[in-house]
Amino acid sequence: MTGREANLGWTQFVAAVCFMHALVFAATASSGSITFGSRRAEAPGMYSINMETNSLTLLFAEIGGGVRSADGTQIAFTVRDMTDDIDIHVTGLSGIGRRNLTRHPAKDTSPVWSPDGSRIAFVSNRVEGLSEDIFVMNADGTDVRNLTRHPGADTDPDWSPDGRKIAFRAQRDLFADAGSPGEIYTMNPDGSNQRRLTHRDAFDGEPAWSPDGRDILILRSRDVNGTPFNRRRGGRAFYLINTDGRHIREIASFDRAFGGGTWSPDGTEIAFHLSTPNDPERFAAKDIYVMGRDGSNVRNLTNHVDSDLWPDWFDPRYSTAFTPAYRALFQWGWFKQLGRAR
Repeated sequence: MTGREANLGWTQFVAAVCFMHALVFAATASSGSITFGSRRAEAPGMYSINMETNSLTLLFAEIGGGVRSADGTQIAFTVRDMTDDIDIHVTGLSGIGRRNLTRHPAKDTSPVWSPDGSRIAFVSNRVEGLSEDIFVMNADGTDVRNLTRHPGADTDPDWSPDGRKIAFRAQRDLFADAGSPGEIYTMNPDGSNQRRLTHRDAFDGEPAWSPDGRDILILRSRDVNGTPFNRRRGGRAFYLINTDGRHIREIASFDRAFGGGTWSPDGTEIAFHLSTPNDPERFAAKDIYVMGRDGSNVRNLTNHVDSDLWPDWFDPRYSTAFTPAYRALFQWGWFKQLGRAR
């Protein structure tokens, strides 16, 4: 085979794989399911909506946001008891086999699974003299470790798709002052190499790493018509930033309260909660919405008079328990996914 023939063969191979790559994304857009917590008066609890059929299922009766494990078989969520203590629980999708992982008098919140399902990062105020910190524990609740240990509040953890970094929100400029702005940081899973990505005198929070690991979705405050940050009306917007903190761009803003952004596993869409148009106050009823990663094609999924909150999107075809965390074009994971998607 000549060099020219070899190059032609390689070019054809790349073109074929790119074509299959495009087919996978086209076929799986709006696939999988979104779990969310609902305060529906008739049946409050954790729900799941099938993105292909739009069918709604009540999973179990617990109000609050929950996150699926890497293989999709378990949900980690928070439970507030009669003494106002908050612990992290894990259960199967039906609510069977529930267990309390933290069992601590402090408030333990915001659980998020590592991509391989072996660990859970969470937020706790259990260290005396400190505000909220980021902790990590094994998936069975053992080996709890404090990663941040800072006087200011460290919250909103989210793992990178390859499991090598955790993004989080930090209130460090004014330490534990609840009114201080938040900034986006990243760190290694052992708490080392903490790096600040955003630098501004306003709120940045709720980081969510894109499935390809290239961008981080954040909720950011902004001025509206020259007026200062207002949480209730148009004071915040969804932005994308590169993982080095550069190339920050706004993708969507709304004139009512919203948040809880989560990516579709294929990286083409973003789910979030948004208050209803007829009552835009901060604590009004909210619905689950979906939009494109550029903020286009915004649509309401739930449309209920009571609040639906904190969506979490799962698709077994993109589960990091079975495929590489970075779904690189020429990794064998793509060919495995192609077989599984049929």
